[in-house]
Amino acid sequence: MGDVTECRKKLGIVASGISGWAVYEEIGGDRLVKIHEFTPNAMLALVILQIAGVLAVSYLQRENLIIVIITGRKRGKPQQAISNCYLLLAMVLLMAVIGF
Repeated sequence: MGDVTECRKKLGIVASGISGWAVYEEIGGDRLVKIHEFTPNAMLALVILQIAGVLAVSYLQRENLIIVIITGRKRGKPQQAISNCYLLLAMVLLMAVIGF
């Protein structure tokens, strides 16, 4: 399910960008304007659902997942931990996103 959700997010971002460009270039008319107005609102709804999901799971698991998301540390057994840290890769990706 995570792959499908990620795909939908990316599809929404691409649709918003392409429709925004087309509206700016005055291609496509009113239908494209409506698509461009809809896609950011749909993505905002997904963000709100994501936050609601984090809060619900935090409540059900009795663990503050917001802190887990920020710090990257979660309670658990040592064998459940991530074995490798890709800090260099994370920094390269962060710099690429900032540069873009």
